[in-house]
Amino acid sequence: MVEVVPMERRGPVLSQSRLACLKRIPTINLTAGCAHACRYCYTRGYSSYPGEGKILLYANTLSRLKKELPRKRQKPEAVYFSSSSDLFQPVPQVRDLAYDVLAFLLEQGIGVAFLTKGEIPDRHFDLLGAHASRVRGQIGLISLDPEIQQTFEPHAAPPGLRLEQTKRLAQAGIETQVRLDPVLPGLTDDEESLQSLCAALADAGVKQIAVSALFLRPAIVGSLKRTAENREWSRALLKGFEPAEKMRIQAENSMVLALGLEEREKIYGRIRRIAEGQGIKVKVCACKNPDLATVTCSIAGDWSRLPARPRALALFEEPEQPSDPLPGDYGPVRPELFEVERIVLAKGSRASAERRRFVENICALYPQAGVDESEDVTHHQVNLGEADALLRHRRGKRTLVFGEHRSAVRASEEAGNTCPNYWHFSPYSFCFYGCHYCYLAGTPSFWHSPAVRIHLNLAEILREIGRAARKLSRPTAFYLGKLQDGLALDPLTGYSTVLVPFFARHEWARQVILTKSDAVDRLLELDHQGHTILSWSLNPPEVSALFEENVPAVEDRVRAMRRCAEAGYPVRAVVMPIIPVENWEEIYARFFQSLLATVPLQRLTLGGICSFRNAKALMERKLGADNTISDFMARETKRSADGRLRYPVSLRVEIYSSLLRLIHSVQPELELALCLEEAPVWKELSGEVQPGRCNCVL
Repeated sequence: MVEVVPMERRGPVLSQSRLACLKRIPTINLTAGCAHACRYCYTRGYSSYPGEGKILLYANTLSRLKKELPRKRQKPEAVYFSSSSDLFQPVPQVRDLAYDVLAFLLEQGIGVAFLTKGEIPDRHFDLLGAHASRVRGQIGLISLDPEIQQTFEPHAAPPGLRLEQTKRLAQAGIETQVRLDPVLPGLTDDEESLQSLCAALADAGVKQIAVSALFLRPAIVGSLKRTAENREWSRALLKGFEPAEKMRIQAENSMVLALGLEEREKIYGRIRRIAEGQGIKVKVCACKNPDLATVTCSIAGDWSRLPARPRALALFEEPEQPSDPLPGDYGPVRPELFEVERIVLAKGSRASAERRRFVENICALYPQAGVDESEDVTHHQVNLGEADALLRHRRGKRTLVFGEHRSAVRASEEAGNTCPNYWHFSPYSFCFYGCHYCYLAGTPSFWHSPAVRIHLNLAEILREIGRAARKLSRPTAFYLGKLQDGLALDPLTGYSTVLVPFFARHEWARQVILTKSDAVDRLLELDHQGHTILSWSLNPPEVSALFEENVPAVEDRVRAMRRCAEAGYPVRAVVMPIIPVENWEEIYARFFQSLLATVPLQRLTLGGICSFRNAKALMERKLGADNTISDFMARETKRSADGRLRYPVSLRVEIYSSLLRLIHSVQPELELALCLEEAPVWKELSGEVQPGRCNCVL
């Protein structure tokens, strides 16, 4: 057991590392020493190292950070964890402090980057996933061999778990790398080990790794001689450094014993050859190999694409919106399909008189619902009190949460498919509709807390959109529908009466809403200036009846589309997921002919199933494992590069080719697109559709 010694931090929380990769990003260490007790760890030579089996916990980190941050002239863009410790040590006090510090930074709009060899708890996953565009993750790994890991990393997470965490981070939309550091010469750098490791990394969806070989300091040599369980390995490892080169590394501007230049070149060349054969890019750490590499290994990730961070208004600057521009002159209406059994007033829900009034008016529509005041809980942390995933999912659909979303405006960062990427925003999260194929239900945030959420910090969201749009200085779409249904809750909130006028008068910002709702009465009365594009998610009625529960009828959606088109709104349709039920060609042909004859569409987007493992498991709990979607997904044996589960490429090409020919025969000039598709499919359909013009962009 590790001894945890709480102590007060006396100096600044944010410190500057000497690593070249971190020259622009400050670091935070929550502890001195680390419970993982890695035998090769370079911090064993630090003066602050507390000794084997002990860590010093800086218990006042959060309180000092809250005082330190406002005094800075400019907030940091991001913070790195950690240059000499690990956020996710197997120590409850460390993990609790890590959660609180991460939550505070992310709520301030400050990005976080981390490197870990530990087990990331579920609640930390949820927090990071809720702020995915502001998180960069690295998983440290030296080998898949459990014996090697146990010998040199006795208290770190098992290699298999680290690979699984890599997948989970990527599936949550977090930019993720793996760091092979240190490579142990003679133990982890042989051809067979590297082939197995790189194949496993590729299978986990890894696209880039950073590498560096072991270097020695006296404290590391002593640790290897004294504590390594397999002393034969330890002796062989040390013998490989005879003769060794003295080298001054950039990491700490200090001298270390390193493998010879020629030996390191051989190791890195072998890794690069094997990794690139698996489609993995390799970066050699320049800080620890100044004689070999000149490009940094980006230990903290790439922050060049970070969405604009909320900032305080400058002196005399006029806000674009009042402090809380919540709808006032409207009467909330219960959505027909939303039955609420529990209401949760989460953090920020009662922060102003206007918010309290707004919430109370909606709560009055559900007098039978229990109301929990949970001001210390953020919107995505609400505990639904149900361990079974399906029961939790169903309970969440009947739970309404009010709160704040502090990173509601984000730029998507899709990789591994041909998505053009886009801006999206979230005045709501999740929805009460019951589509069995819903992929959102399997993402970390909604898997653990699948409640329907209304975010009350609408003023902040609109200011963020305005700043991002002005910075781009060109017409730019902001998509409402990625993490929610864009209109399902509008009868309750009346948010459209604020959003549509905001976009109508904005020079650059445009709104794209995706919905299954037929509640459009409010929209018809608003002056939209053509700056709000309305898009409906559709499937033929025969397909909807099988796979969509508790949703407006397809006929009612099409009627709503026609009404909005008549009111001058640009109208689009997304038919996704296309499901090849029996007689699918006939069913979809009949549906498209009717739709195109009824609604003047600006664009029509097609898509197949794009699911995740948890979403698939939930669907099979509802429909049984032997259902049409699962049957066809099971025929695809190759894992998609973006981690999603899909139909086989051949089936997708067959479906799209058939439907595109049909649609072109009815409306030859209609703009067509595919959603979240992969390069091989586009290649097969060359000339029939053009990449980059899907539903979420202008």
